[in-house]
Amino acid sequence: MKHPIVSVVIPAFNSARTLDQTIESVVTQTFRDLELLVVDDGSSDATLEIARGWQARDDRVQVLQHPGGQNRGVAESRNLALDHAVGDYIAFLDSDDIWLPQKLERQLAEFAKCPEHVGVVFSNAWNSQTAPGQSFSNDARSLPAGSSQLGALFPGEPGSTAEHLLFSPATEFHNWVMSPTPLVRAIHFRDGLRFIGPPRLNTQFEDYLMWLTLSMRCEFVAIPEPLAVYRIHESQFVSRYCRQSRCLDYLRATHELLEILQQECRAEVERRHLSGRIRDRFNSVLRRLIVDYSRSTQTIRSVPLRDFPGVLNLAARTGCLLATAKALCVRMIYETCDYLRNNRITRTFTRAFRNICIEQL
Repeated sequence: MKHPIVSVVIPAFNSARTLDQTIESVVTQTFRDLELLVVDDGSSDATLEIARGWQARDDRVQVLQHPGGQNRGVAESRNLALDHAVGDYIAFLDSDDIWLPQKLERQLAEFAKCPEHVGVVFSNAWNSQTAPGQSFSNDARSLPAGSSQLGALFPGEPGSTAEHLLFSPATEFHNWVMSPTPLVRAIHFRDGLRFIGPPRLNTQFEDYLMWLTLSMRCEFVAIPEPLAVYRIHESQFVSRYCRQSRCLDYLRATHELLEILQQECRAEVERRHLSGRIRDRFNSVLRRLIVDYSRSTQTIRSVPLRDFPGVLNLAARTGCLLATAKALCVRMIYETCDYLRNNRITRTFTRAFRNICIEQL
């Protein structure tokens, strides 16, 4: 096989219900000069057989495994594929998502218009509630909230990418790069840059960490139109994490991610004077999530009283113990007022009680 333009990376673990659709969306791309690296991550279902079936039918498909057929996790699986990739561009796709037919063609056309300092072109993506094993055709799809801003947020201008990945929106840390969409110049992986997973990064936010790391090396351009379909289902990591995790888990995971980012990109963080801004940004998000408990319908954002000691411990590590303690007091005042109101205490008394307490802080 001749040297391909694009290397496509798909890590797959027990993905038998979705992998066939995912691979088909790659091999039927209008841009055909590609190689597809499917990494079986120690699956116990028919994942490996499905991948090998495609390999037998299409010589662009290669199937890789960890030594001894081990399960090594998504980060190590992507890294194994990166070690074998020979394309000029690297595209990432999870085994339960799909690409629209012109995805690669559109992105390569965009790259052709971009200066060399642009190293990543990504796109919008549809969210789909289609269950694993079901066809994507005629399903209900929606665009993620805020995705209409992508083109304006990521125009490829020098310094713009890290700014928006780290500091937009104001309310939380947000991964704007949906996992099935990025296309990256392979040169950025030639010096050994790889995904970081356990034991250093203990949550599967390795993709967000990678995009943040790349934003210290190059700029991103976003295509506002959806070129992929991101499947939302009960068994995926993000869905499980949002159901099972508490706000303290989210804050600890975010803090860990930012610490690793600053260790890996120390020189660039110092050059851009980002260290203090990142710390202040984290502390601001921490305090906001404590006080804004009206968002408790999103389980990951709620801070139950039992987690207050853990939050204070985290605040002490980031140098905002006093401000966080005040935020926790405000939160308890709000909850006390809600209790009084729900127990038919007059609204005037409740408001006065809240205002007096907050003024004392």
